[in-house]
Amino acid sequence: MIIDFHSHIWSREWRNEAMWDAMADLLAERLGADSQNVSRDALKNEIFTNYLDPSGERHLQQMEEEGIDVTVLHPLDYGLASAGEAPTAIEEQNEAHAELVKKYPDKFVAFVGVDPRRANALELLERGVTEWGFKGLKLHPAAGFFPDDEAWDPLYRKACDLNIPLLTHTGHISPPLDESFARPANVDALAARYPELNIIAAHMALDWWEELAEVGRRRPNVSTDISGWQPNVTVDEDSFRSALKGMLESIGAERILFGTDGLVFGRAIAAGDWIKFIDGLSADEGGEALLSRDESAAVLGLNAQRMLAL
Repeated sequence: MIIDFHSHIWSREWRNEAMWDAMADLLAERLGADSQNVSRDALKNEIFTNYLDPSGERHLQQMEEEGIDVTVLHPLDYGLASAGEAPTAIEEQNEAHAELVKKYPDKFVAFVGVDPRRANALELLERGVTEWGFKGLKLHPAAGFFPDDEAWDPLYRKACDLNIPLLTHTGHISPPLDESFARPANVDALAARYPELNIIAAHMALDWWEELAEVGRRRPNVSTDISGWQPNVTVDEDSFRSALKGMLESIGAERILFGTDGLVFGRAIAAGDWIKFIDGLSADEGGEALLSRDESAAVLGLNAQRMLAL
């Protein structure tokens, strides 16, 4: 089974223009030389034309073509960041994900995406899990909060009571989001305080993967996903191999999850090729096999299947 543990469904109204500008800047940064001479407006146009997918149809087509069995969707709550609220309220965005899960229960799983600073964060989490069947909690600290702040403990206690995992963004990101809140070290105290809470540090923390490896070595309840690393495979494959090897040595394959971060990184490498690349790490000809066959299967889906009880 292939499970994309980290993806996003977007609609134009789910972000304001400042956040779409930031998305274009991030895309330019992550794609490197491929986007050097492409304007921000051109990249935004590409996003709006090729990657907006409020109906989920583009995801379903990709899943069919690329061999992905289940995709885990994460609403993104940026509304309390300095750029301000999106035209569509975060409650409505979560409800839209609930409709997709209801319509395609064998294809889509969703996490509740909410900023813990919201007065109704606890209510939205409980409703998402108990009424809509959501499988976890998604936080994006770069919107302006530290994930280990004890002020959010009621939310974490509720996640533990509901027996759901937490996925939190780690790694670099463009302004107006603030990456200082998204360092892996900010997960350490939280993981220590709630050893029963499964915490997934998203994106293998990108350039901060070594910091994440240290946190994961100490905290057995911290896992990670590899979404967003696709450009490295096309531009500097050795950097990804080095990072993955370091993470494997620190936390083992059983705590690493496959992910794409959505349709947008298909510009760097198609989802099916990303899957083949990870699978191929178990049988590198002339190189170092980083994974066993069993470990490859675990990363590509079995770990997620176990964590989400699918």
